[in-house]
Amino acid sequence: NVENNIVIYGHSISQAYSPSPSNPMVAFSLLHNLKVGDEIIIEIASRTYKFRMQKSKIVSPTDVSILTGTKGKRTLTLFTCYPAGNNEQRYVAIARPVD
Repeated sequence: NVENNIVIYGHSISQAYSPSPSNPMVAFSLLHNLKVGDEIIIEIASRTYKFRMQKSKIVSPTDVSILTGTKGKRTLTLFTCYPAGNNEQRYVAIARPVD
């Protein structure tokens, strides 16, 4: 059991609804726009954590390997339905802490 992986899932809506990048309610609809090297900032209980995107991938909805992380490496895993608003696959963004 790997306990060093923060996993956050968010729903996405179809791009046909033109989600606004400034609206946090649709943030996961735009997850696929992240690029390797982008900084991701997470605020939890008044603390700020910074991560840098390392890679992305598309997986099946039954692929639970994204939940386990990598032993010895702290990881942030963000995922959502893909394509946005569709339940066929999952878009996964994997990031590492910025020291």
